[in-house]
Amino acid sequence: MVPMIARKLLELVLVIFFVTLIVFFTFRLLPGDPALLKLGQDPTPEAVAAIRAEMGLDRPLLSQYLHWIGDLVRGDFGASSLDGKPVLSLLAEKVPKTLELAVLGTLLSLFIAIPAGVLAAVYRYSWVDRLMRSVSLFGFSVPAYWLAILLMLIFAYKVHLLPAGGYASLAENPWLHLKGLVLPVLTVGIINAAQVFRFLRSGMLDIVNQDYIRTARAKGVSEALVIGKHVARNTLPGLVTVVTLNFSLLLSGMVITEQIFAWPGLGWLMIQSILSRDYEVVQGAVLLSAVFIVVMNLVGDLINAMLDPRIKYN
Repeated sequence: MVPMIARKLLELVLVIFFVTLIVFFTFRLLPGDPALLKLGQDPTPEAVAAIRAEMGLDRPLLSQYLHWIGDLVRGDFGASSLDGKPVLSLLAEKVPKTLELAVLGTLLSLFIAIPAGVLAAVYRYSWVDRLMRSVSLFGFSVPAYWLAILLMLIFAYKVHLLPAGGYASLAENPWLHLKGLVLPVLTVGIINAAQVFRFLRSGMLDIVNQDYIRTARAKGVSEALVIGKHVARNTLPGLVTVVTLNFSLLLSGMVITEQIFAWPGLGWLMIQSILSRDYEVVQGAVLLSAVFIVVMNLVGDLINAMLDPRIKYN
C-alpha cells in the first residue's frame, strides 16, 4: 500500500508540474499586454516599462516561470490587477462557497441515484426500470443552465417560494442562506444524479450476470443478501471513481450554475475575472481547479485500493 501511495504522490507532483506549465504559458501567449490592462487607456511608454518591470514581464519567459513557481511554493499567487488584493485570499474566500454547493449537490445526487439505480437493476426491464431510465435520460440530456432557469422560473417567479439567486451569510441570516442554497443544489444534484444512476444500473447489471452470482442464488442465498453483499459491494469501487470524478469537476467547473444564481463561488469569480481581464486571478483559479481534479482522482484511487484488495496499481 505504501509504495502505491508514494508512486501516486509522485504522479500527482508530475501532473501538477505539467499543469503549471500549461497554465503559465497559455496565459503568456494570450493577446494583450497585462501592463496596458493594468494602466488603462493612453499610458506613457515610461509607465508601461515601469509596470512591466514591476510585474517581471521584462524578463525571459523561463525566468518568469521559475519566479512564478517559487512564489506558488511560498503561497504567493500574485495580486489582483483591479484592487490589489492577494489572489490567494480571494480564492480562499470563494472556495468554501463552491465547496458547499458541491458537497450538498453530491449528497443529493447519491440520495436520488443509489435507490433508483438499485431498484432499476433489481427490477430490470420492468416498468420501474423503464420509468427510472426515462427520468434519468431527462437529467442526463438537459443542459445545466436550462434546468437552472426552469427551476428558477417555477420556484422563484411562479410559486414565489425561493429566492431567484444571491448569497446570504450563514452567520448573519441562516434561514435566507438555506433558502438560497435550494435551487443551485437541486440543479447540481439532478444533473449529477442522472450520471451516477446510469453508471450504477449498468454496473450492477454486469455483476448480476456473473457466474458467482448465479452460484450464490443456486445455493439458496436470499435475493436481498445477493444484492446487498455481492452485487452492491462489487459495484462500490466503480461508484467511488464516478463520484470522486464528478465531485472534482463540480468543484472546478460550477461556472454556469454559480453565474445564473449569482452564487459568489470559484466559478463566479472566474467569470468576473475573465470579463474584467484580471488575468492573475483567472490564472490562480484555473490552476486551483486543475489541482482539485488531480487530487480528487488520487483520493478515488486510494479509496478504491482500500475497498477492493484485488485492485493492484502496478
